[in-house]
Amino acid sequence: MTETFPRFSEGDSVVVREGVEHPVLGDDIGGWQGWIVEMLLDETYGELAVVAWDSVTLREMPPKHCEEAEEAGIDFTRTALVPLALERATPRDDPTDAFDVASALDEPFDWDYLGKQGERIRDVVEGAATRRDALSAWSGFLAQNLEFPFAAEVANFRGHGPLQEGDVVDVRRISLVDDKHGVIVGVRFRNLQYDIPLYDLELVDELSANYQMVDDYCAWWETDLD
Repeated sequence: MTETFPRFSEGDSVVVREGVEHPVLGDDIGGWQGWIVEMLLDETYGELAVVAWDSVTLREMPPKHCEEAEEAGIDFTRTALVPLALERATPRDDPTDAFDVASALDEPFDWDYLGKQGERIRDVVEGAATRRDALSAWSGFLAQNLEFPFAAEVANFRGHGPLQEGDVVDVRRISLVDDKHGVIVGVRFRNLQYDIPLYDLELVDELSANYQMVDDYCAWWETDLD
């Protein structure tokens, strides 16, 4: 007797049949469960169902699968499959739960697009639960690794105050960490002392180890504000 397969629609809860492999990575994804978020037509495979994985599947997903998906530019939180690979299932949670888990899983890969710089940024902020924690991590890292003093140029226009774009200052220390302005450094300019956000400065010596660390911090600061 010929087996019949159900027709699926957006919103249906489904589970992947045993023995089915990921269409790109080749991993066994039998038993993975989620919701159909889109039905589409593909020139090669015909009808496809885009399945967003539920929170249970995401929590049990092998870390290696997530890493390989990220490296291949694939969204590991969802997969397009032929309807024959799916069966109807009873929902185990709701999309909000899945979104929260997916966000937590995706966080370690947030900096991959920056290549080696992204790896260095991740090494500094790894484990930081909040933006304040990340700022504290940067403050500690920079205080421990920067070689003071060093010369830097005011790179961002400042509408008021004694320091203006183009001024070259002598950076002496890290003064404090501020939620609004990030890491604040103490500088000397024309025999006077000032405090200025580190992201407003650009190091003069581009070949120094200090330059790379400050550039990494500024890349994190600008991206984390988005």
